[in-house]
Amino acid sequence: MRDVTIHQARQDRSRETHERLLDAAEEVLETRSFAETSIAEIARRAGFTVGAFYGRFRGKDALLEALEERLRELYAVEVARLRILVEQGVSLEALLTALLEAVVRTFRDRRGLALTLTEAARSHPELRQRRERLNAGLAAELTELLLSRSEEIRHEYPQEALGVALLMAMATLRETVLNADFWPRGQGPEAEPLIREVRRALLAYLREPKPSEP
Repeated sequence: MRDVTIHQARQDRSRETHERLLDAAEEVLETRSFAETSIAEIARRAGFTVGAFYGRFRGKDALLEALEERLRELYAVEVARLRILVEQGVSLEALLTALLEAVVRTFRDRRGLALTLTEAARSHPELRQRRERLNAGLAAELTELLLSRSEEIRHEYPQEALGVALLMAMATLRETVLNADFWPRGQGPEAEPLIREVRRALLAYLREPKPSEP
């Protein structure tokens, strides 16, 4: 029993070290690029030595993979929340609102991480392929969830329309929240009109009458 307890304690400390290093990396990435970020700075911010960093990660590429996995887990949590809403029978409008809020929240709270992975994918073919698979899988899951409200969709091609709607929503929120080119980052009260107007556009598109309808 004592050996099991000691082993569990070591595992807990190892996991804590892992998470603190990832937290520190995300904090640094809020203000500088991945290329500009040093292992020494991450370790120092986390309260560890460089040796402790290498005890958890082989190098920056391994750190990047761990950050990618963290974002993937976050996506899984948000999708699970949406599934609960579907089971509760909420309307298409309520489901879209929850989805848009989740996207804004993720981009806002993990801005440095999202920008880092997007930039890194341009020079890391394997990362780019993994992100493409992740995005395709996520789009399929979200389309499935929204199709559960197909009775509220009047578009002639509901599944295709949802795919385009999701693409429009993600592209718009990515530009406004991550890059802040057209909107002040979607933070605070500014997020409310952003979500409202994107939702309005999506609903108008999805509820567009079929050609045979008046």
